[in-house]
Amino acid sequence: AKSAGTEVLVDERGIAKTGSVSVVDIASQKVLQAIPVGLQPSTLARFGERVIVCNTNQDSLSVIDLRDYSTKEIVVKPEAYYPFGSMPNGLAITPDAKWLFVSLAGNNAVAVMDLTGELPVMKGLVPTAWYPSGLCCDEKFLYVANTKGTGSRASRRDPKKGLNSHDTQGFVQQVPLADILNASTLEKWTKQVIENITLLGEAKL
Repeated sequence: AKSAGTEVLVDERGIAKTGSVSVVDIASQKVLQAIPVGLQPSTLARFGERVIVCNTNQDSLSVIDLRDYSTKEIVVKPEAYYPFGSMPNGLAITPDAKWLFVSLAGNNAVAVMDLTGELPVMKGLVPTAWYPSGLCCDEKFLYVANTKGTGSRASRRDPKKGLNSHDTQGFVQQVPLADILNASTLEKWTKQVIENITLLGEAKL
């Protein structure tokens, strides 16, 4: 199918069925290589000789080794058995390169991952507002940009028609790293995320 004039491989639903990261030589402006990753690669973050890629439409991360362009994939969900829909879409790495944060837009949470091993390992979750989509951090805080924030706040619609998803109120959170990296606090927040997801699922049923 055409995507802005470019042919893209799609499945029977018309959704892209492949994903890749291009290596571009800046001087020549030529693509040197296309590295296969998951579906809808949306955000990159580099640390050392590795690059982490959010595969938003596959609930996973791809870790690219820059030495040989090999990749490894990691499922990133609050629980492995959860259905599709966590939608990882944002990354931030602490200045000391020991911790990775991944926004899980579909779960209203940020995954906290240990970067000190060969591959990132999830250690817990931080609850957020609605649809976290952008992250950054410094030595003291993690900042979370929530696209839909506290929800729709349209005042020009008929109340009987409900709230409009296009009239959203963005929301930014400032979370102390000291709290995130405190084991007891992170455990409490992780339980809160799981409870929020469970309650949302029950509400939808």
